[in-house]
Amino acid sequence: IGTNGTFRVDTLGKLKTIGAVALNNLTTGNRFEIEASRMIEVDPATGSIVLRNAAGGLGGTLSLISDDIISASGAALNDVINATTIAAIDTRLGTNDGATNDGGVFQANGIEVDARFGFYVQNTGASTDFDARRGISVGAAGLRIRTSGTSTRIVINGRQLRADGTTATG
Repeated sequence: IGTNGTFRVDTLGKLKTIGAVALNNLTTGNRFEIEASRMIEVDPATGSIVLRNAAGGLGGTLSLISDDIISASGAALNDVINATTIAAIDTRLGTNDGATNDGGVFQANGIEVDARFGFYVQNTGASTDFDARRGISVGAAGLRIRTSGTSTRIVINGRQLRADGTTATG
């Protein structure tokens, strides 16, 4: 996609990944943008979106734009839809349903999220301890979440990989 190029997928309705998406040899100027009007859904057991640089580290920027963005098992998705409180959603998404992935489902140097109603990422780590929870891995460019109001629900699990080799988790 070139040194500073963008690859964009735009659809009305719902977009569901059913496999692993991997873009390699990206620079910090590269972007992978996904926009779906209703929902972006990734099941951790079968799907992921991973952006890497030429050295194999996190690369590029992943942009996700939708009313709802969720990375969760089918069972967790149904539980989130029916949950009435953030605490219930946090408890449910803190539990890994079996797809252990230390890197998480969304991996990029930077991740930008625009969500109208909700942004949810289920834990893909080996335990429910906060420092062991996974789901997202971002690099130096970090995670930026934009919402369209105060009622947007955000419950995510993940980590930031810092330049000095340490991580910020939660």
